[in-house]
Amino acid sequence: MNSFSGDERAKAQMLRKLARKRKWEHSHTAFDDMIKAVPRHKRGDARRAAEELIRQGLIRVKPAFYGKQVSLNQEKCDEIKALIRRYFGRNSV
Repeated sequence: MNSFSGDERAKAQMLRKLARKRKWEHSHTAFDDMIKAVPRHKRGDARRAAEELIRQGLIRVKPAFYGKQVSLNQEKCDEIKALIRRYFGRNSV
Protein backbone atom coordinates (compact mmCIF):
# COMPACT_ATOMS: atom_id res chain seq x y z
CA MET A 1 0.00 0.00 0.00
CA ASN A 2 1.17 3.56 -0.65
CA SER A 3 2.31 5.63 2.28
CA PHE A 4 -0.03 8.55 2.92
CA SER A 5 1.28 11.87 4.10
CA GLY A 6 -0.81 14.69 5.48
CA ASP A 7 -4.13 14.20 7.17
CA GLU A 8 -4.98 10.54 6.55
CA ARG A 9 -8.22 10.75 8.48
CA ALA A 10 -9.48 13.56 6.21
CA LYS A 11 -8.56 11.43 3.20
CA ALA A 12 -10.42 8.46 4.66
CA GLN A 13 -13.48 10.63 5.37
CA MET A 14 -13.60 11.92 1.81
CA LEU A 15 -13.05 8.48 0.29
CA ARG A 16 -15.73 7.03 2.57
CA LYS A 17 -18.22 9.68 1.50
CA LEU A 18 -17.62 8.92 -2.17
CA ALA A 19 -17.79 5.15 -1.56
CA ARG A 20 -21.04 5.38 0.39
CA LYS A 21 -22.56 7.49 -2.39
CA ARG A 22 -21.28 4.87 -4.87
CA LYS A 23 -19.22 7.38 -6.84
CA TRP A 24 -17.04 4.86 -8.70
CA GLU A 25 -15.66 5.62 -12.19
CA HIS A 26 -18.49 7.06 -14.30
CA SER A 27 -20.60 8.39 -11.45
CA HIS A 28 -19.23 11.78 -10.38
CA THR A 29 -19.84 14.37 -7.70
CA ALA A 30 -18.58 17.92 -7.24
CA PHE A 31 -15.09 18.34 -5.79
CA ASP A 32 -16.47 20.85 -3.26
CA ASP A 33 -19.14 18.39 -2.10
CA MET A 34 -16.44 15.79 -1.40
CA ILE A 35 -14.62 18.32 0.81
CA LYS A 36 -17.78 18.72 2.92
CA ALA A 37 -17.15 15.26 4.41
CA VAL A 38 -14.60 16.98 6.68
CA PRO A 39 -15.48 19.39 9.53
CA ARG A 40 -15.34 23.09 8.54
CA HIS A 41 -12.32 23.95 10.65
CA LYS A 42 -10.26 21.34 8.75
CA ARG A 43 -11.41 22.05 5.19
CA GLY A 44 -8.21 23.86 4.21
CA ASP A 45 -6.23 20.75 5.08
CA ALA A 46 -8.89 18.63 3.39
CA ARG A 47 -8.41 20.49 0.09
CA ARG A 48 -4.70 19.75 0.19
CA ALA A 49 -5.41 16.12 1.11
CA ALA A 50 -7.91 15.84 -1.78
CA GLU A 51 -5.32 17.12 -4.24
CA GLU A 52 -2.92 14.49 -2.90
CA LEU A 53 -5.55 11.76 -3.43
CA ILE A 54 -5.81 12.92 -7.03
CA ARG A 55 -2.02 12.80 -7.47
CA GLN A 56 -1.98 9.29 -5.97
CA GLY A 57 -4.60 8.19 -8.47
CA LEU A 58 -7.22 7.18 -5.90
CA ILE A 59 -9.60 9.83 -7.19
CA ARG A 60 -10.23 10.65 -10.84
CA VAL A 61 -11.12 14.13 -12.01
CA LYS A 62 -13.53 15.04 -14.78
CA PRO A 63 -13.29 18.71 -15.77
CA ALA A 64 -16.64 20.38 -16.38
CA PHE A 65 -17.57 23.96 -17.20
CA TYR A 66 -19.31 24.21 -13.81
CA GLY A 67 -16.34 22.89 -11.80
CA LYS A 68 -14.27 19.82 -11.06
CA GLN A 69 -16.15 16.54 -10.79
CA VAL A 70 -14.57 13.59 -8.99
CA SER A 71 -15.05 9.84 -8.69
CA LEU A 72 -13.21 6.92 -7.13
CA ASN A 73 -10.72 5.01 -9.27
CA GLN A 74 -12.10 1.47 -9.64
CA GLU A 75 -8.60 0.12 -10.36
CA LYS A 76 -7.51 1.16 -6.84
CA CYS A 77 -10.59 -0.26 -5.13
CA ASP A 78 -8.67 -2.49 -2.68
CA GLU A 79 -6.34 0.34 -1.66
CA ILE A 80 -9.27 2.74 -1.14
CA LYS A 81 -11.22 0.23 0.95
CA ALA A 82 -8.16 -0.58 3.07
CA LEU A 83 -7.64 3.10 3.90
CA ILE A 84 -11.32 3.56 4.81
CA ARG A 85 -11.30 0.42 7.00
CA ARG A 86 -8.19 1.59 8.82
CA TYR A 87 -10.15 4.54 10.24
CA PHE A 88 -13.76 3.38 10.25
CA GLY A 89 -13.68 -0.40 10.72
CA ARG A 90 -14.48 -3.42 8.58
CA ASN A 91 -18.19 -2.73 8.06
CA SER A 92 -17.73 0.83 6.83
CA VAL A 93 -17.35 0.05 3.12
